Amino acid sequence: MPIVVTQPAPDTLFGYGHEFEVHTTTVGPFVPPVEWRGQIFDTDGVTDAGGALSFGVEDPHLPSSITFTPGFGTVKALTNQFQQGGNAQLRVEMLVSSAVVEQIAIPIKFDTTAWQYLHTQTSSTDLTPVLDDTNALQVDTAQLLANWNQYLAVTLPSLNDILNGITAGVTATFQNAGNAVSATLGQIFSITSAEFWQDRDLSGGTTCEHVDYDASFNALYGVSVIVDSYPPDWEFKTPDHAWGFHDLAVLTFVRGGAVIERHGIHRVSHTVSPLPQFPWPWQSALPIAFQPGDTHIQVDWADGVCGRLIGHVLP
Repeated sequence: MPIVVTQPAPDTLFGYGHEFEVHTTTVGPFVPPVEWRGQIFDTDGVTDAGGALSFGVEDPHLPSSITFTPGFGTVKALTNQFQQGGNAQLRVEMLVSSAVVEQIAIPIKFDTTAWQYLHTQTSSTDLTPVLDDTNALQVDTAQLLANWNQYLAVTLPSLNDILNGITAGVTATFQNAGNAVSATLGQIFSITSAEFWQDRDLSGGTTCEHVDYDASFNALYGVSVIVDSYPPDWEFKTPDHAWGFHDLAVLTFVRGGAVIERHGIHRVSHTVSPLPQFPWPWQSALPIAFQPGDTHIQVDWADGVCGRLIGHVLP
């Protein structure tokens, strides 16, 4: 059994939000990138619960403890096959250079309570009582006219003063290295979807070109540089064959045109978390960690090297 899953134990509760631990006993060696992929299926091994997880590792022989959260795709609304405690299976696969080389299926009892699913529900409302109550649909014409007269009594300069006061009350100013930047609270708190809190692709997929991501007013906690390809003659000379003496890429943090921090990338994956010199909740009057304006995260690749820049929102 080349793949060894030490948790969950067979036929125990498991679902999104749980951890599973896995490693392989196959000798190898494996040409990076190497990934673990997990997905929950019905007992037929075909019907899936959605939200497969993909997790890159440097050495698959070492045990990896992975929190099973949906890495991509959409978590499906629960069906009859996936109810609390229902029979299901956890399929774990090892991918080398994007090809599945090993897999194993562990029988589990599906846990629907460990992860908050997003459901799109439809419902209908009986409008008969509203339609019957004609009094509820009548407009008080006299009050409407009175309100309109009050509006006409407001002169344009005083209305502008009110609007300027409102704008000043909902605008925050942040001091950058070079200058001050103002932004409305709507821009700062424009978090409108669950995807905002998940890992995000900041480079637009795999690229060999210079990456310059404008992170102004983002709530990033960390970033990862993932090297997807490099020249065949690239040498990793350390004993574990995972670290090269030459830079695969350079990761640079810039604020207000000034370099905050620079990282030479010597491995196929490199993570910086938390981000350097950015204010966190205990340093700010706002209850979130976010990047000031004019903040950029850049990646420059060595010749023949291509990869991705991934952003992490939650620690």
